[in-house]
Amino acid sequence: MSEFPQISEFIAGQTVTTFLYVQSKNEKVTKAGEPYLDLTFCDSSGTIPAKIWANVLKNMDADTIDGAVKVQGQVDSYKDRPQLSVKKIRPVTDADCEDGFQQERLFETSEHDAEAMFSHLMGFLDKVANEPLKEMMKGLLQDLREPLLQHTASRSLHHAYFGGLLEHTLSVVHTSVYFAEKYGLDMDIIICGSILHDLAKMREITPDPKRDYTLEGRLVGHVVMGRDVVREYASKFEGLDPETILHLEHIILSHQGEKEWSAPVVPQTPEAMAIHFADNTDAKMEMFKKTILDGAGKGDDFQYHRMLERYIYKNGPSDFQGRYPFF
Repeated sequence: MSEFPQISEFIAGQTVTTFLYVQSKNEKVTKAGEPYLDLTFCDSSGTIPAKIWANVLKNMDADTIDGAVKVQGQVDSYKDRPQLSVKKIRPVTDADCEDGFQQERLFETSEHDAEAMFSHLMGFLDKVANEPLKEMMKGLLQDLREPLLQHTASRSLHHAYFGGLLEHTLSVVHTSVYFAEKYGLDMDIIICGSILHDLAKMREITPDPKRDYTLEGRLVGHVVMGRDVVREYASKFEGLDPETILHLEHIILSHQGEKEWSAPVVPQTPEAMAIHFADNTDAKMEMFKKTILDGAGKGDDFQYHRMLERYIYKNGPSDFQGRYPFF
């Protein structure tokens, strides 16, 4: 085990001293009436639940326990899963950098270079024949460039790491373009609709590692906010065909596929259906990938996935290498 181990290295029964990030924190009370803190820590290797019991909590200010922290604790096993019982904890200081603190070890990040992915995404707009639409999309992406380079695609379900939204968007564009070429669909609509389908995630979810919902995200959601983004940018450019903008709005509103999956409307054009399939496939394959790569060789051959409602075989031949052959 390294001097400052990551969560994936934790072994039940050991005492660890390391740097972690407070992803969530809730004040609770035991059945005996004792206060304690229920936390979730994360680093680039994963997450772990943790507890700060009353005997430790009484010697600290709970309000200071936030963000990057240095932690000492006992790794326990609770319901066959690791849990950290915190003995000491404090915020990270500048002096910790000399002691071995590296911020990049705290946050999981896309395996692909963000600048390269963004450049590749912009390159797809060169295929758009509709000049006013192309200019609108270029302006939109340039305005959103900085947050897009870093933002997550979801809170936890898929691509839930820095750069995950960009990685997911680029993958959806590639798959949708394949559908467009195979079935003779409108390439301009496919490219622009694929790029736009999830961009409002940047307004729905906070950019920090806690990945909380924003107020607007909770009350409205990224699907409707995505439609608003299109209307906002369409109002800034002249020469845009209203029916084209309406089609893009429909794609955003329907990309979840079914009303029971939070889609206000279901896909009613072949382009909307293609983008829904590409989006759904990429999200679910990422769930398979994470389950298999994180769990290979650990415990049983199968692991149940709550969202997918099935057991996933973890020790098969899939290694998910070469997932993006265009890089």
